[in-house]
Amino acid sequence: MKNKTFVDCLMLMGTALSMKSGLKLPEMDRPLLEDVFTTLVNLSVTIEEFKVYDTKNMLFVVDGLLTQRWIDQRLGANVRTRKMAIAGQVWKPIIINLNGYNKITNKDDTVFWRGFGEEGNVLLSEKFNIESTCTTDFHEFPFDRQVCQIKFGTYRFPVEEVIIEWENIGIYLLSQMRSNEFHLINVSTYTDIDIRVSGNFSAAVVQLTLQRKSIHYLICTGIPCMTVIILNYISLWFSVVALPYHAGDNFLCGSKSTNKPAIEEIAPNTPMVPGDNFTCPNALHLDLTIGQ
Repeated sequence: MKNKTFVDCLMLMGTALSMKSGLKLPEMDRPLLEDVFTTLVNLSVTIEEFKVYDTKNMLFVVDGLLTQRWIDQRLGANVRTRKMAIAGQVWKPIIINLNGYNKITNKDDTVFWRGFGEEGNVLLSEKFNIESTCTTDFHEFPFDRQVCQIKFGTYRFPVEEVIIEWENIGIYLLSQMRSNEFHLINVSTYTDIDIRVSGNFSAAVVQLTLQRKSIHYLICTGIPCMTVIILNYISLWFSVVALPYHAGDNFLCGSKSTNKPAIEEIAPNTPMVPGDNFTCPNALHLDLTIGQ
């Protein structure tokens, strides 16, 4: 009995030492590198909430989950892999947001692990709460469109070691955008390469396209403007009617063909405007000139 207890204690001590976080396995510090092997990380993003909280400066905030999947052939369904997972010694691509500010620092309570299966399939899901800015091109206001981007990538592993790609369904939108100013018309994804002094790094971009709701701008500006224009025309018409010579002008314009002698008498021939050519536009011009 004593021998069995002694052996159990030795096994527990060995397991504890192997799981100690300070003793990292050197082969897990970087991704698995071979002659023709580069670690491929598949991304998908679940957007739980998206809103533009400052429409003047086009500031937005987005909450969601970033899910990463990759295969690490050094992992498998064995005791050693389980020890490494518990001790936090599983290699991660360290993918973060490259623009904006993420308020959430992912720790044990915001990270979800699953796997590893026979081939070393790894799944990592992390929460994010990112604040960033959209484009501010207001030249076509109030019919403008703005684009908001969220960019994910890594500063540590270049494209020779890690390549990021989107899943077949890369975006899951759980709720519609709530805004009185914009509505979401498109969500798309694409991959990019960041060229830096330290090397070329793979990146993945989420692009959200917003269309401004212009109907209330048209109602609030178009109707008052048209009302003012109509009132100005009515006011001008009443002021013209009040002039004593307006009736004579109407008579000239309406009866030129039947009262040609009278027209010639009132408006005799001149070198500039012959009396026979004294038409309604001339009378209107004269009317407005006298009215001044």
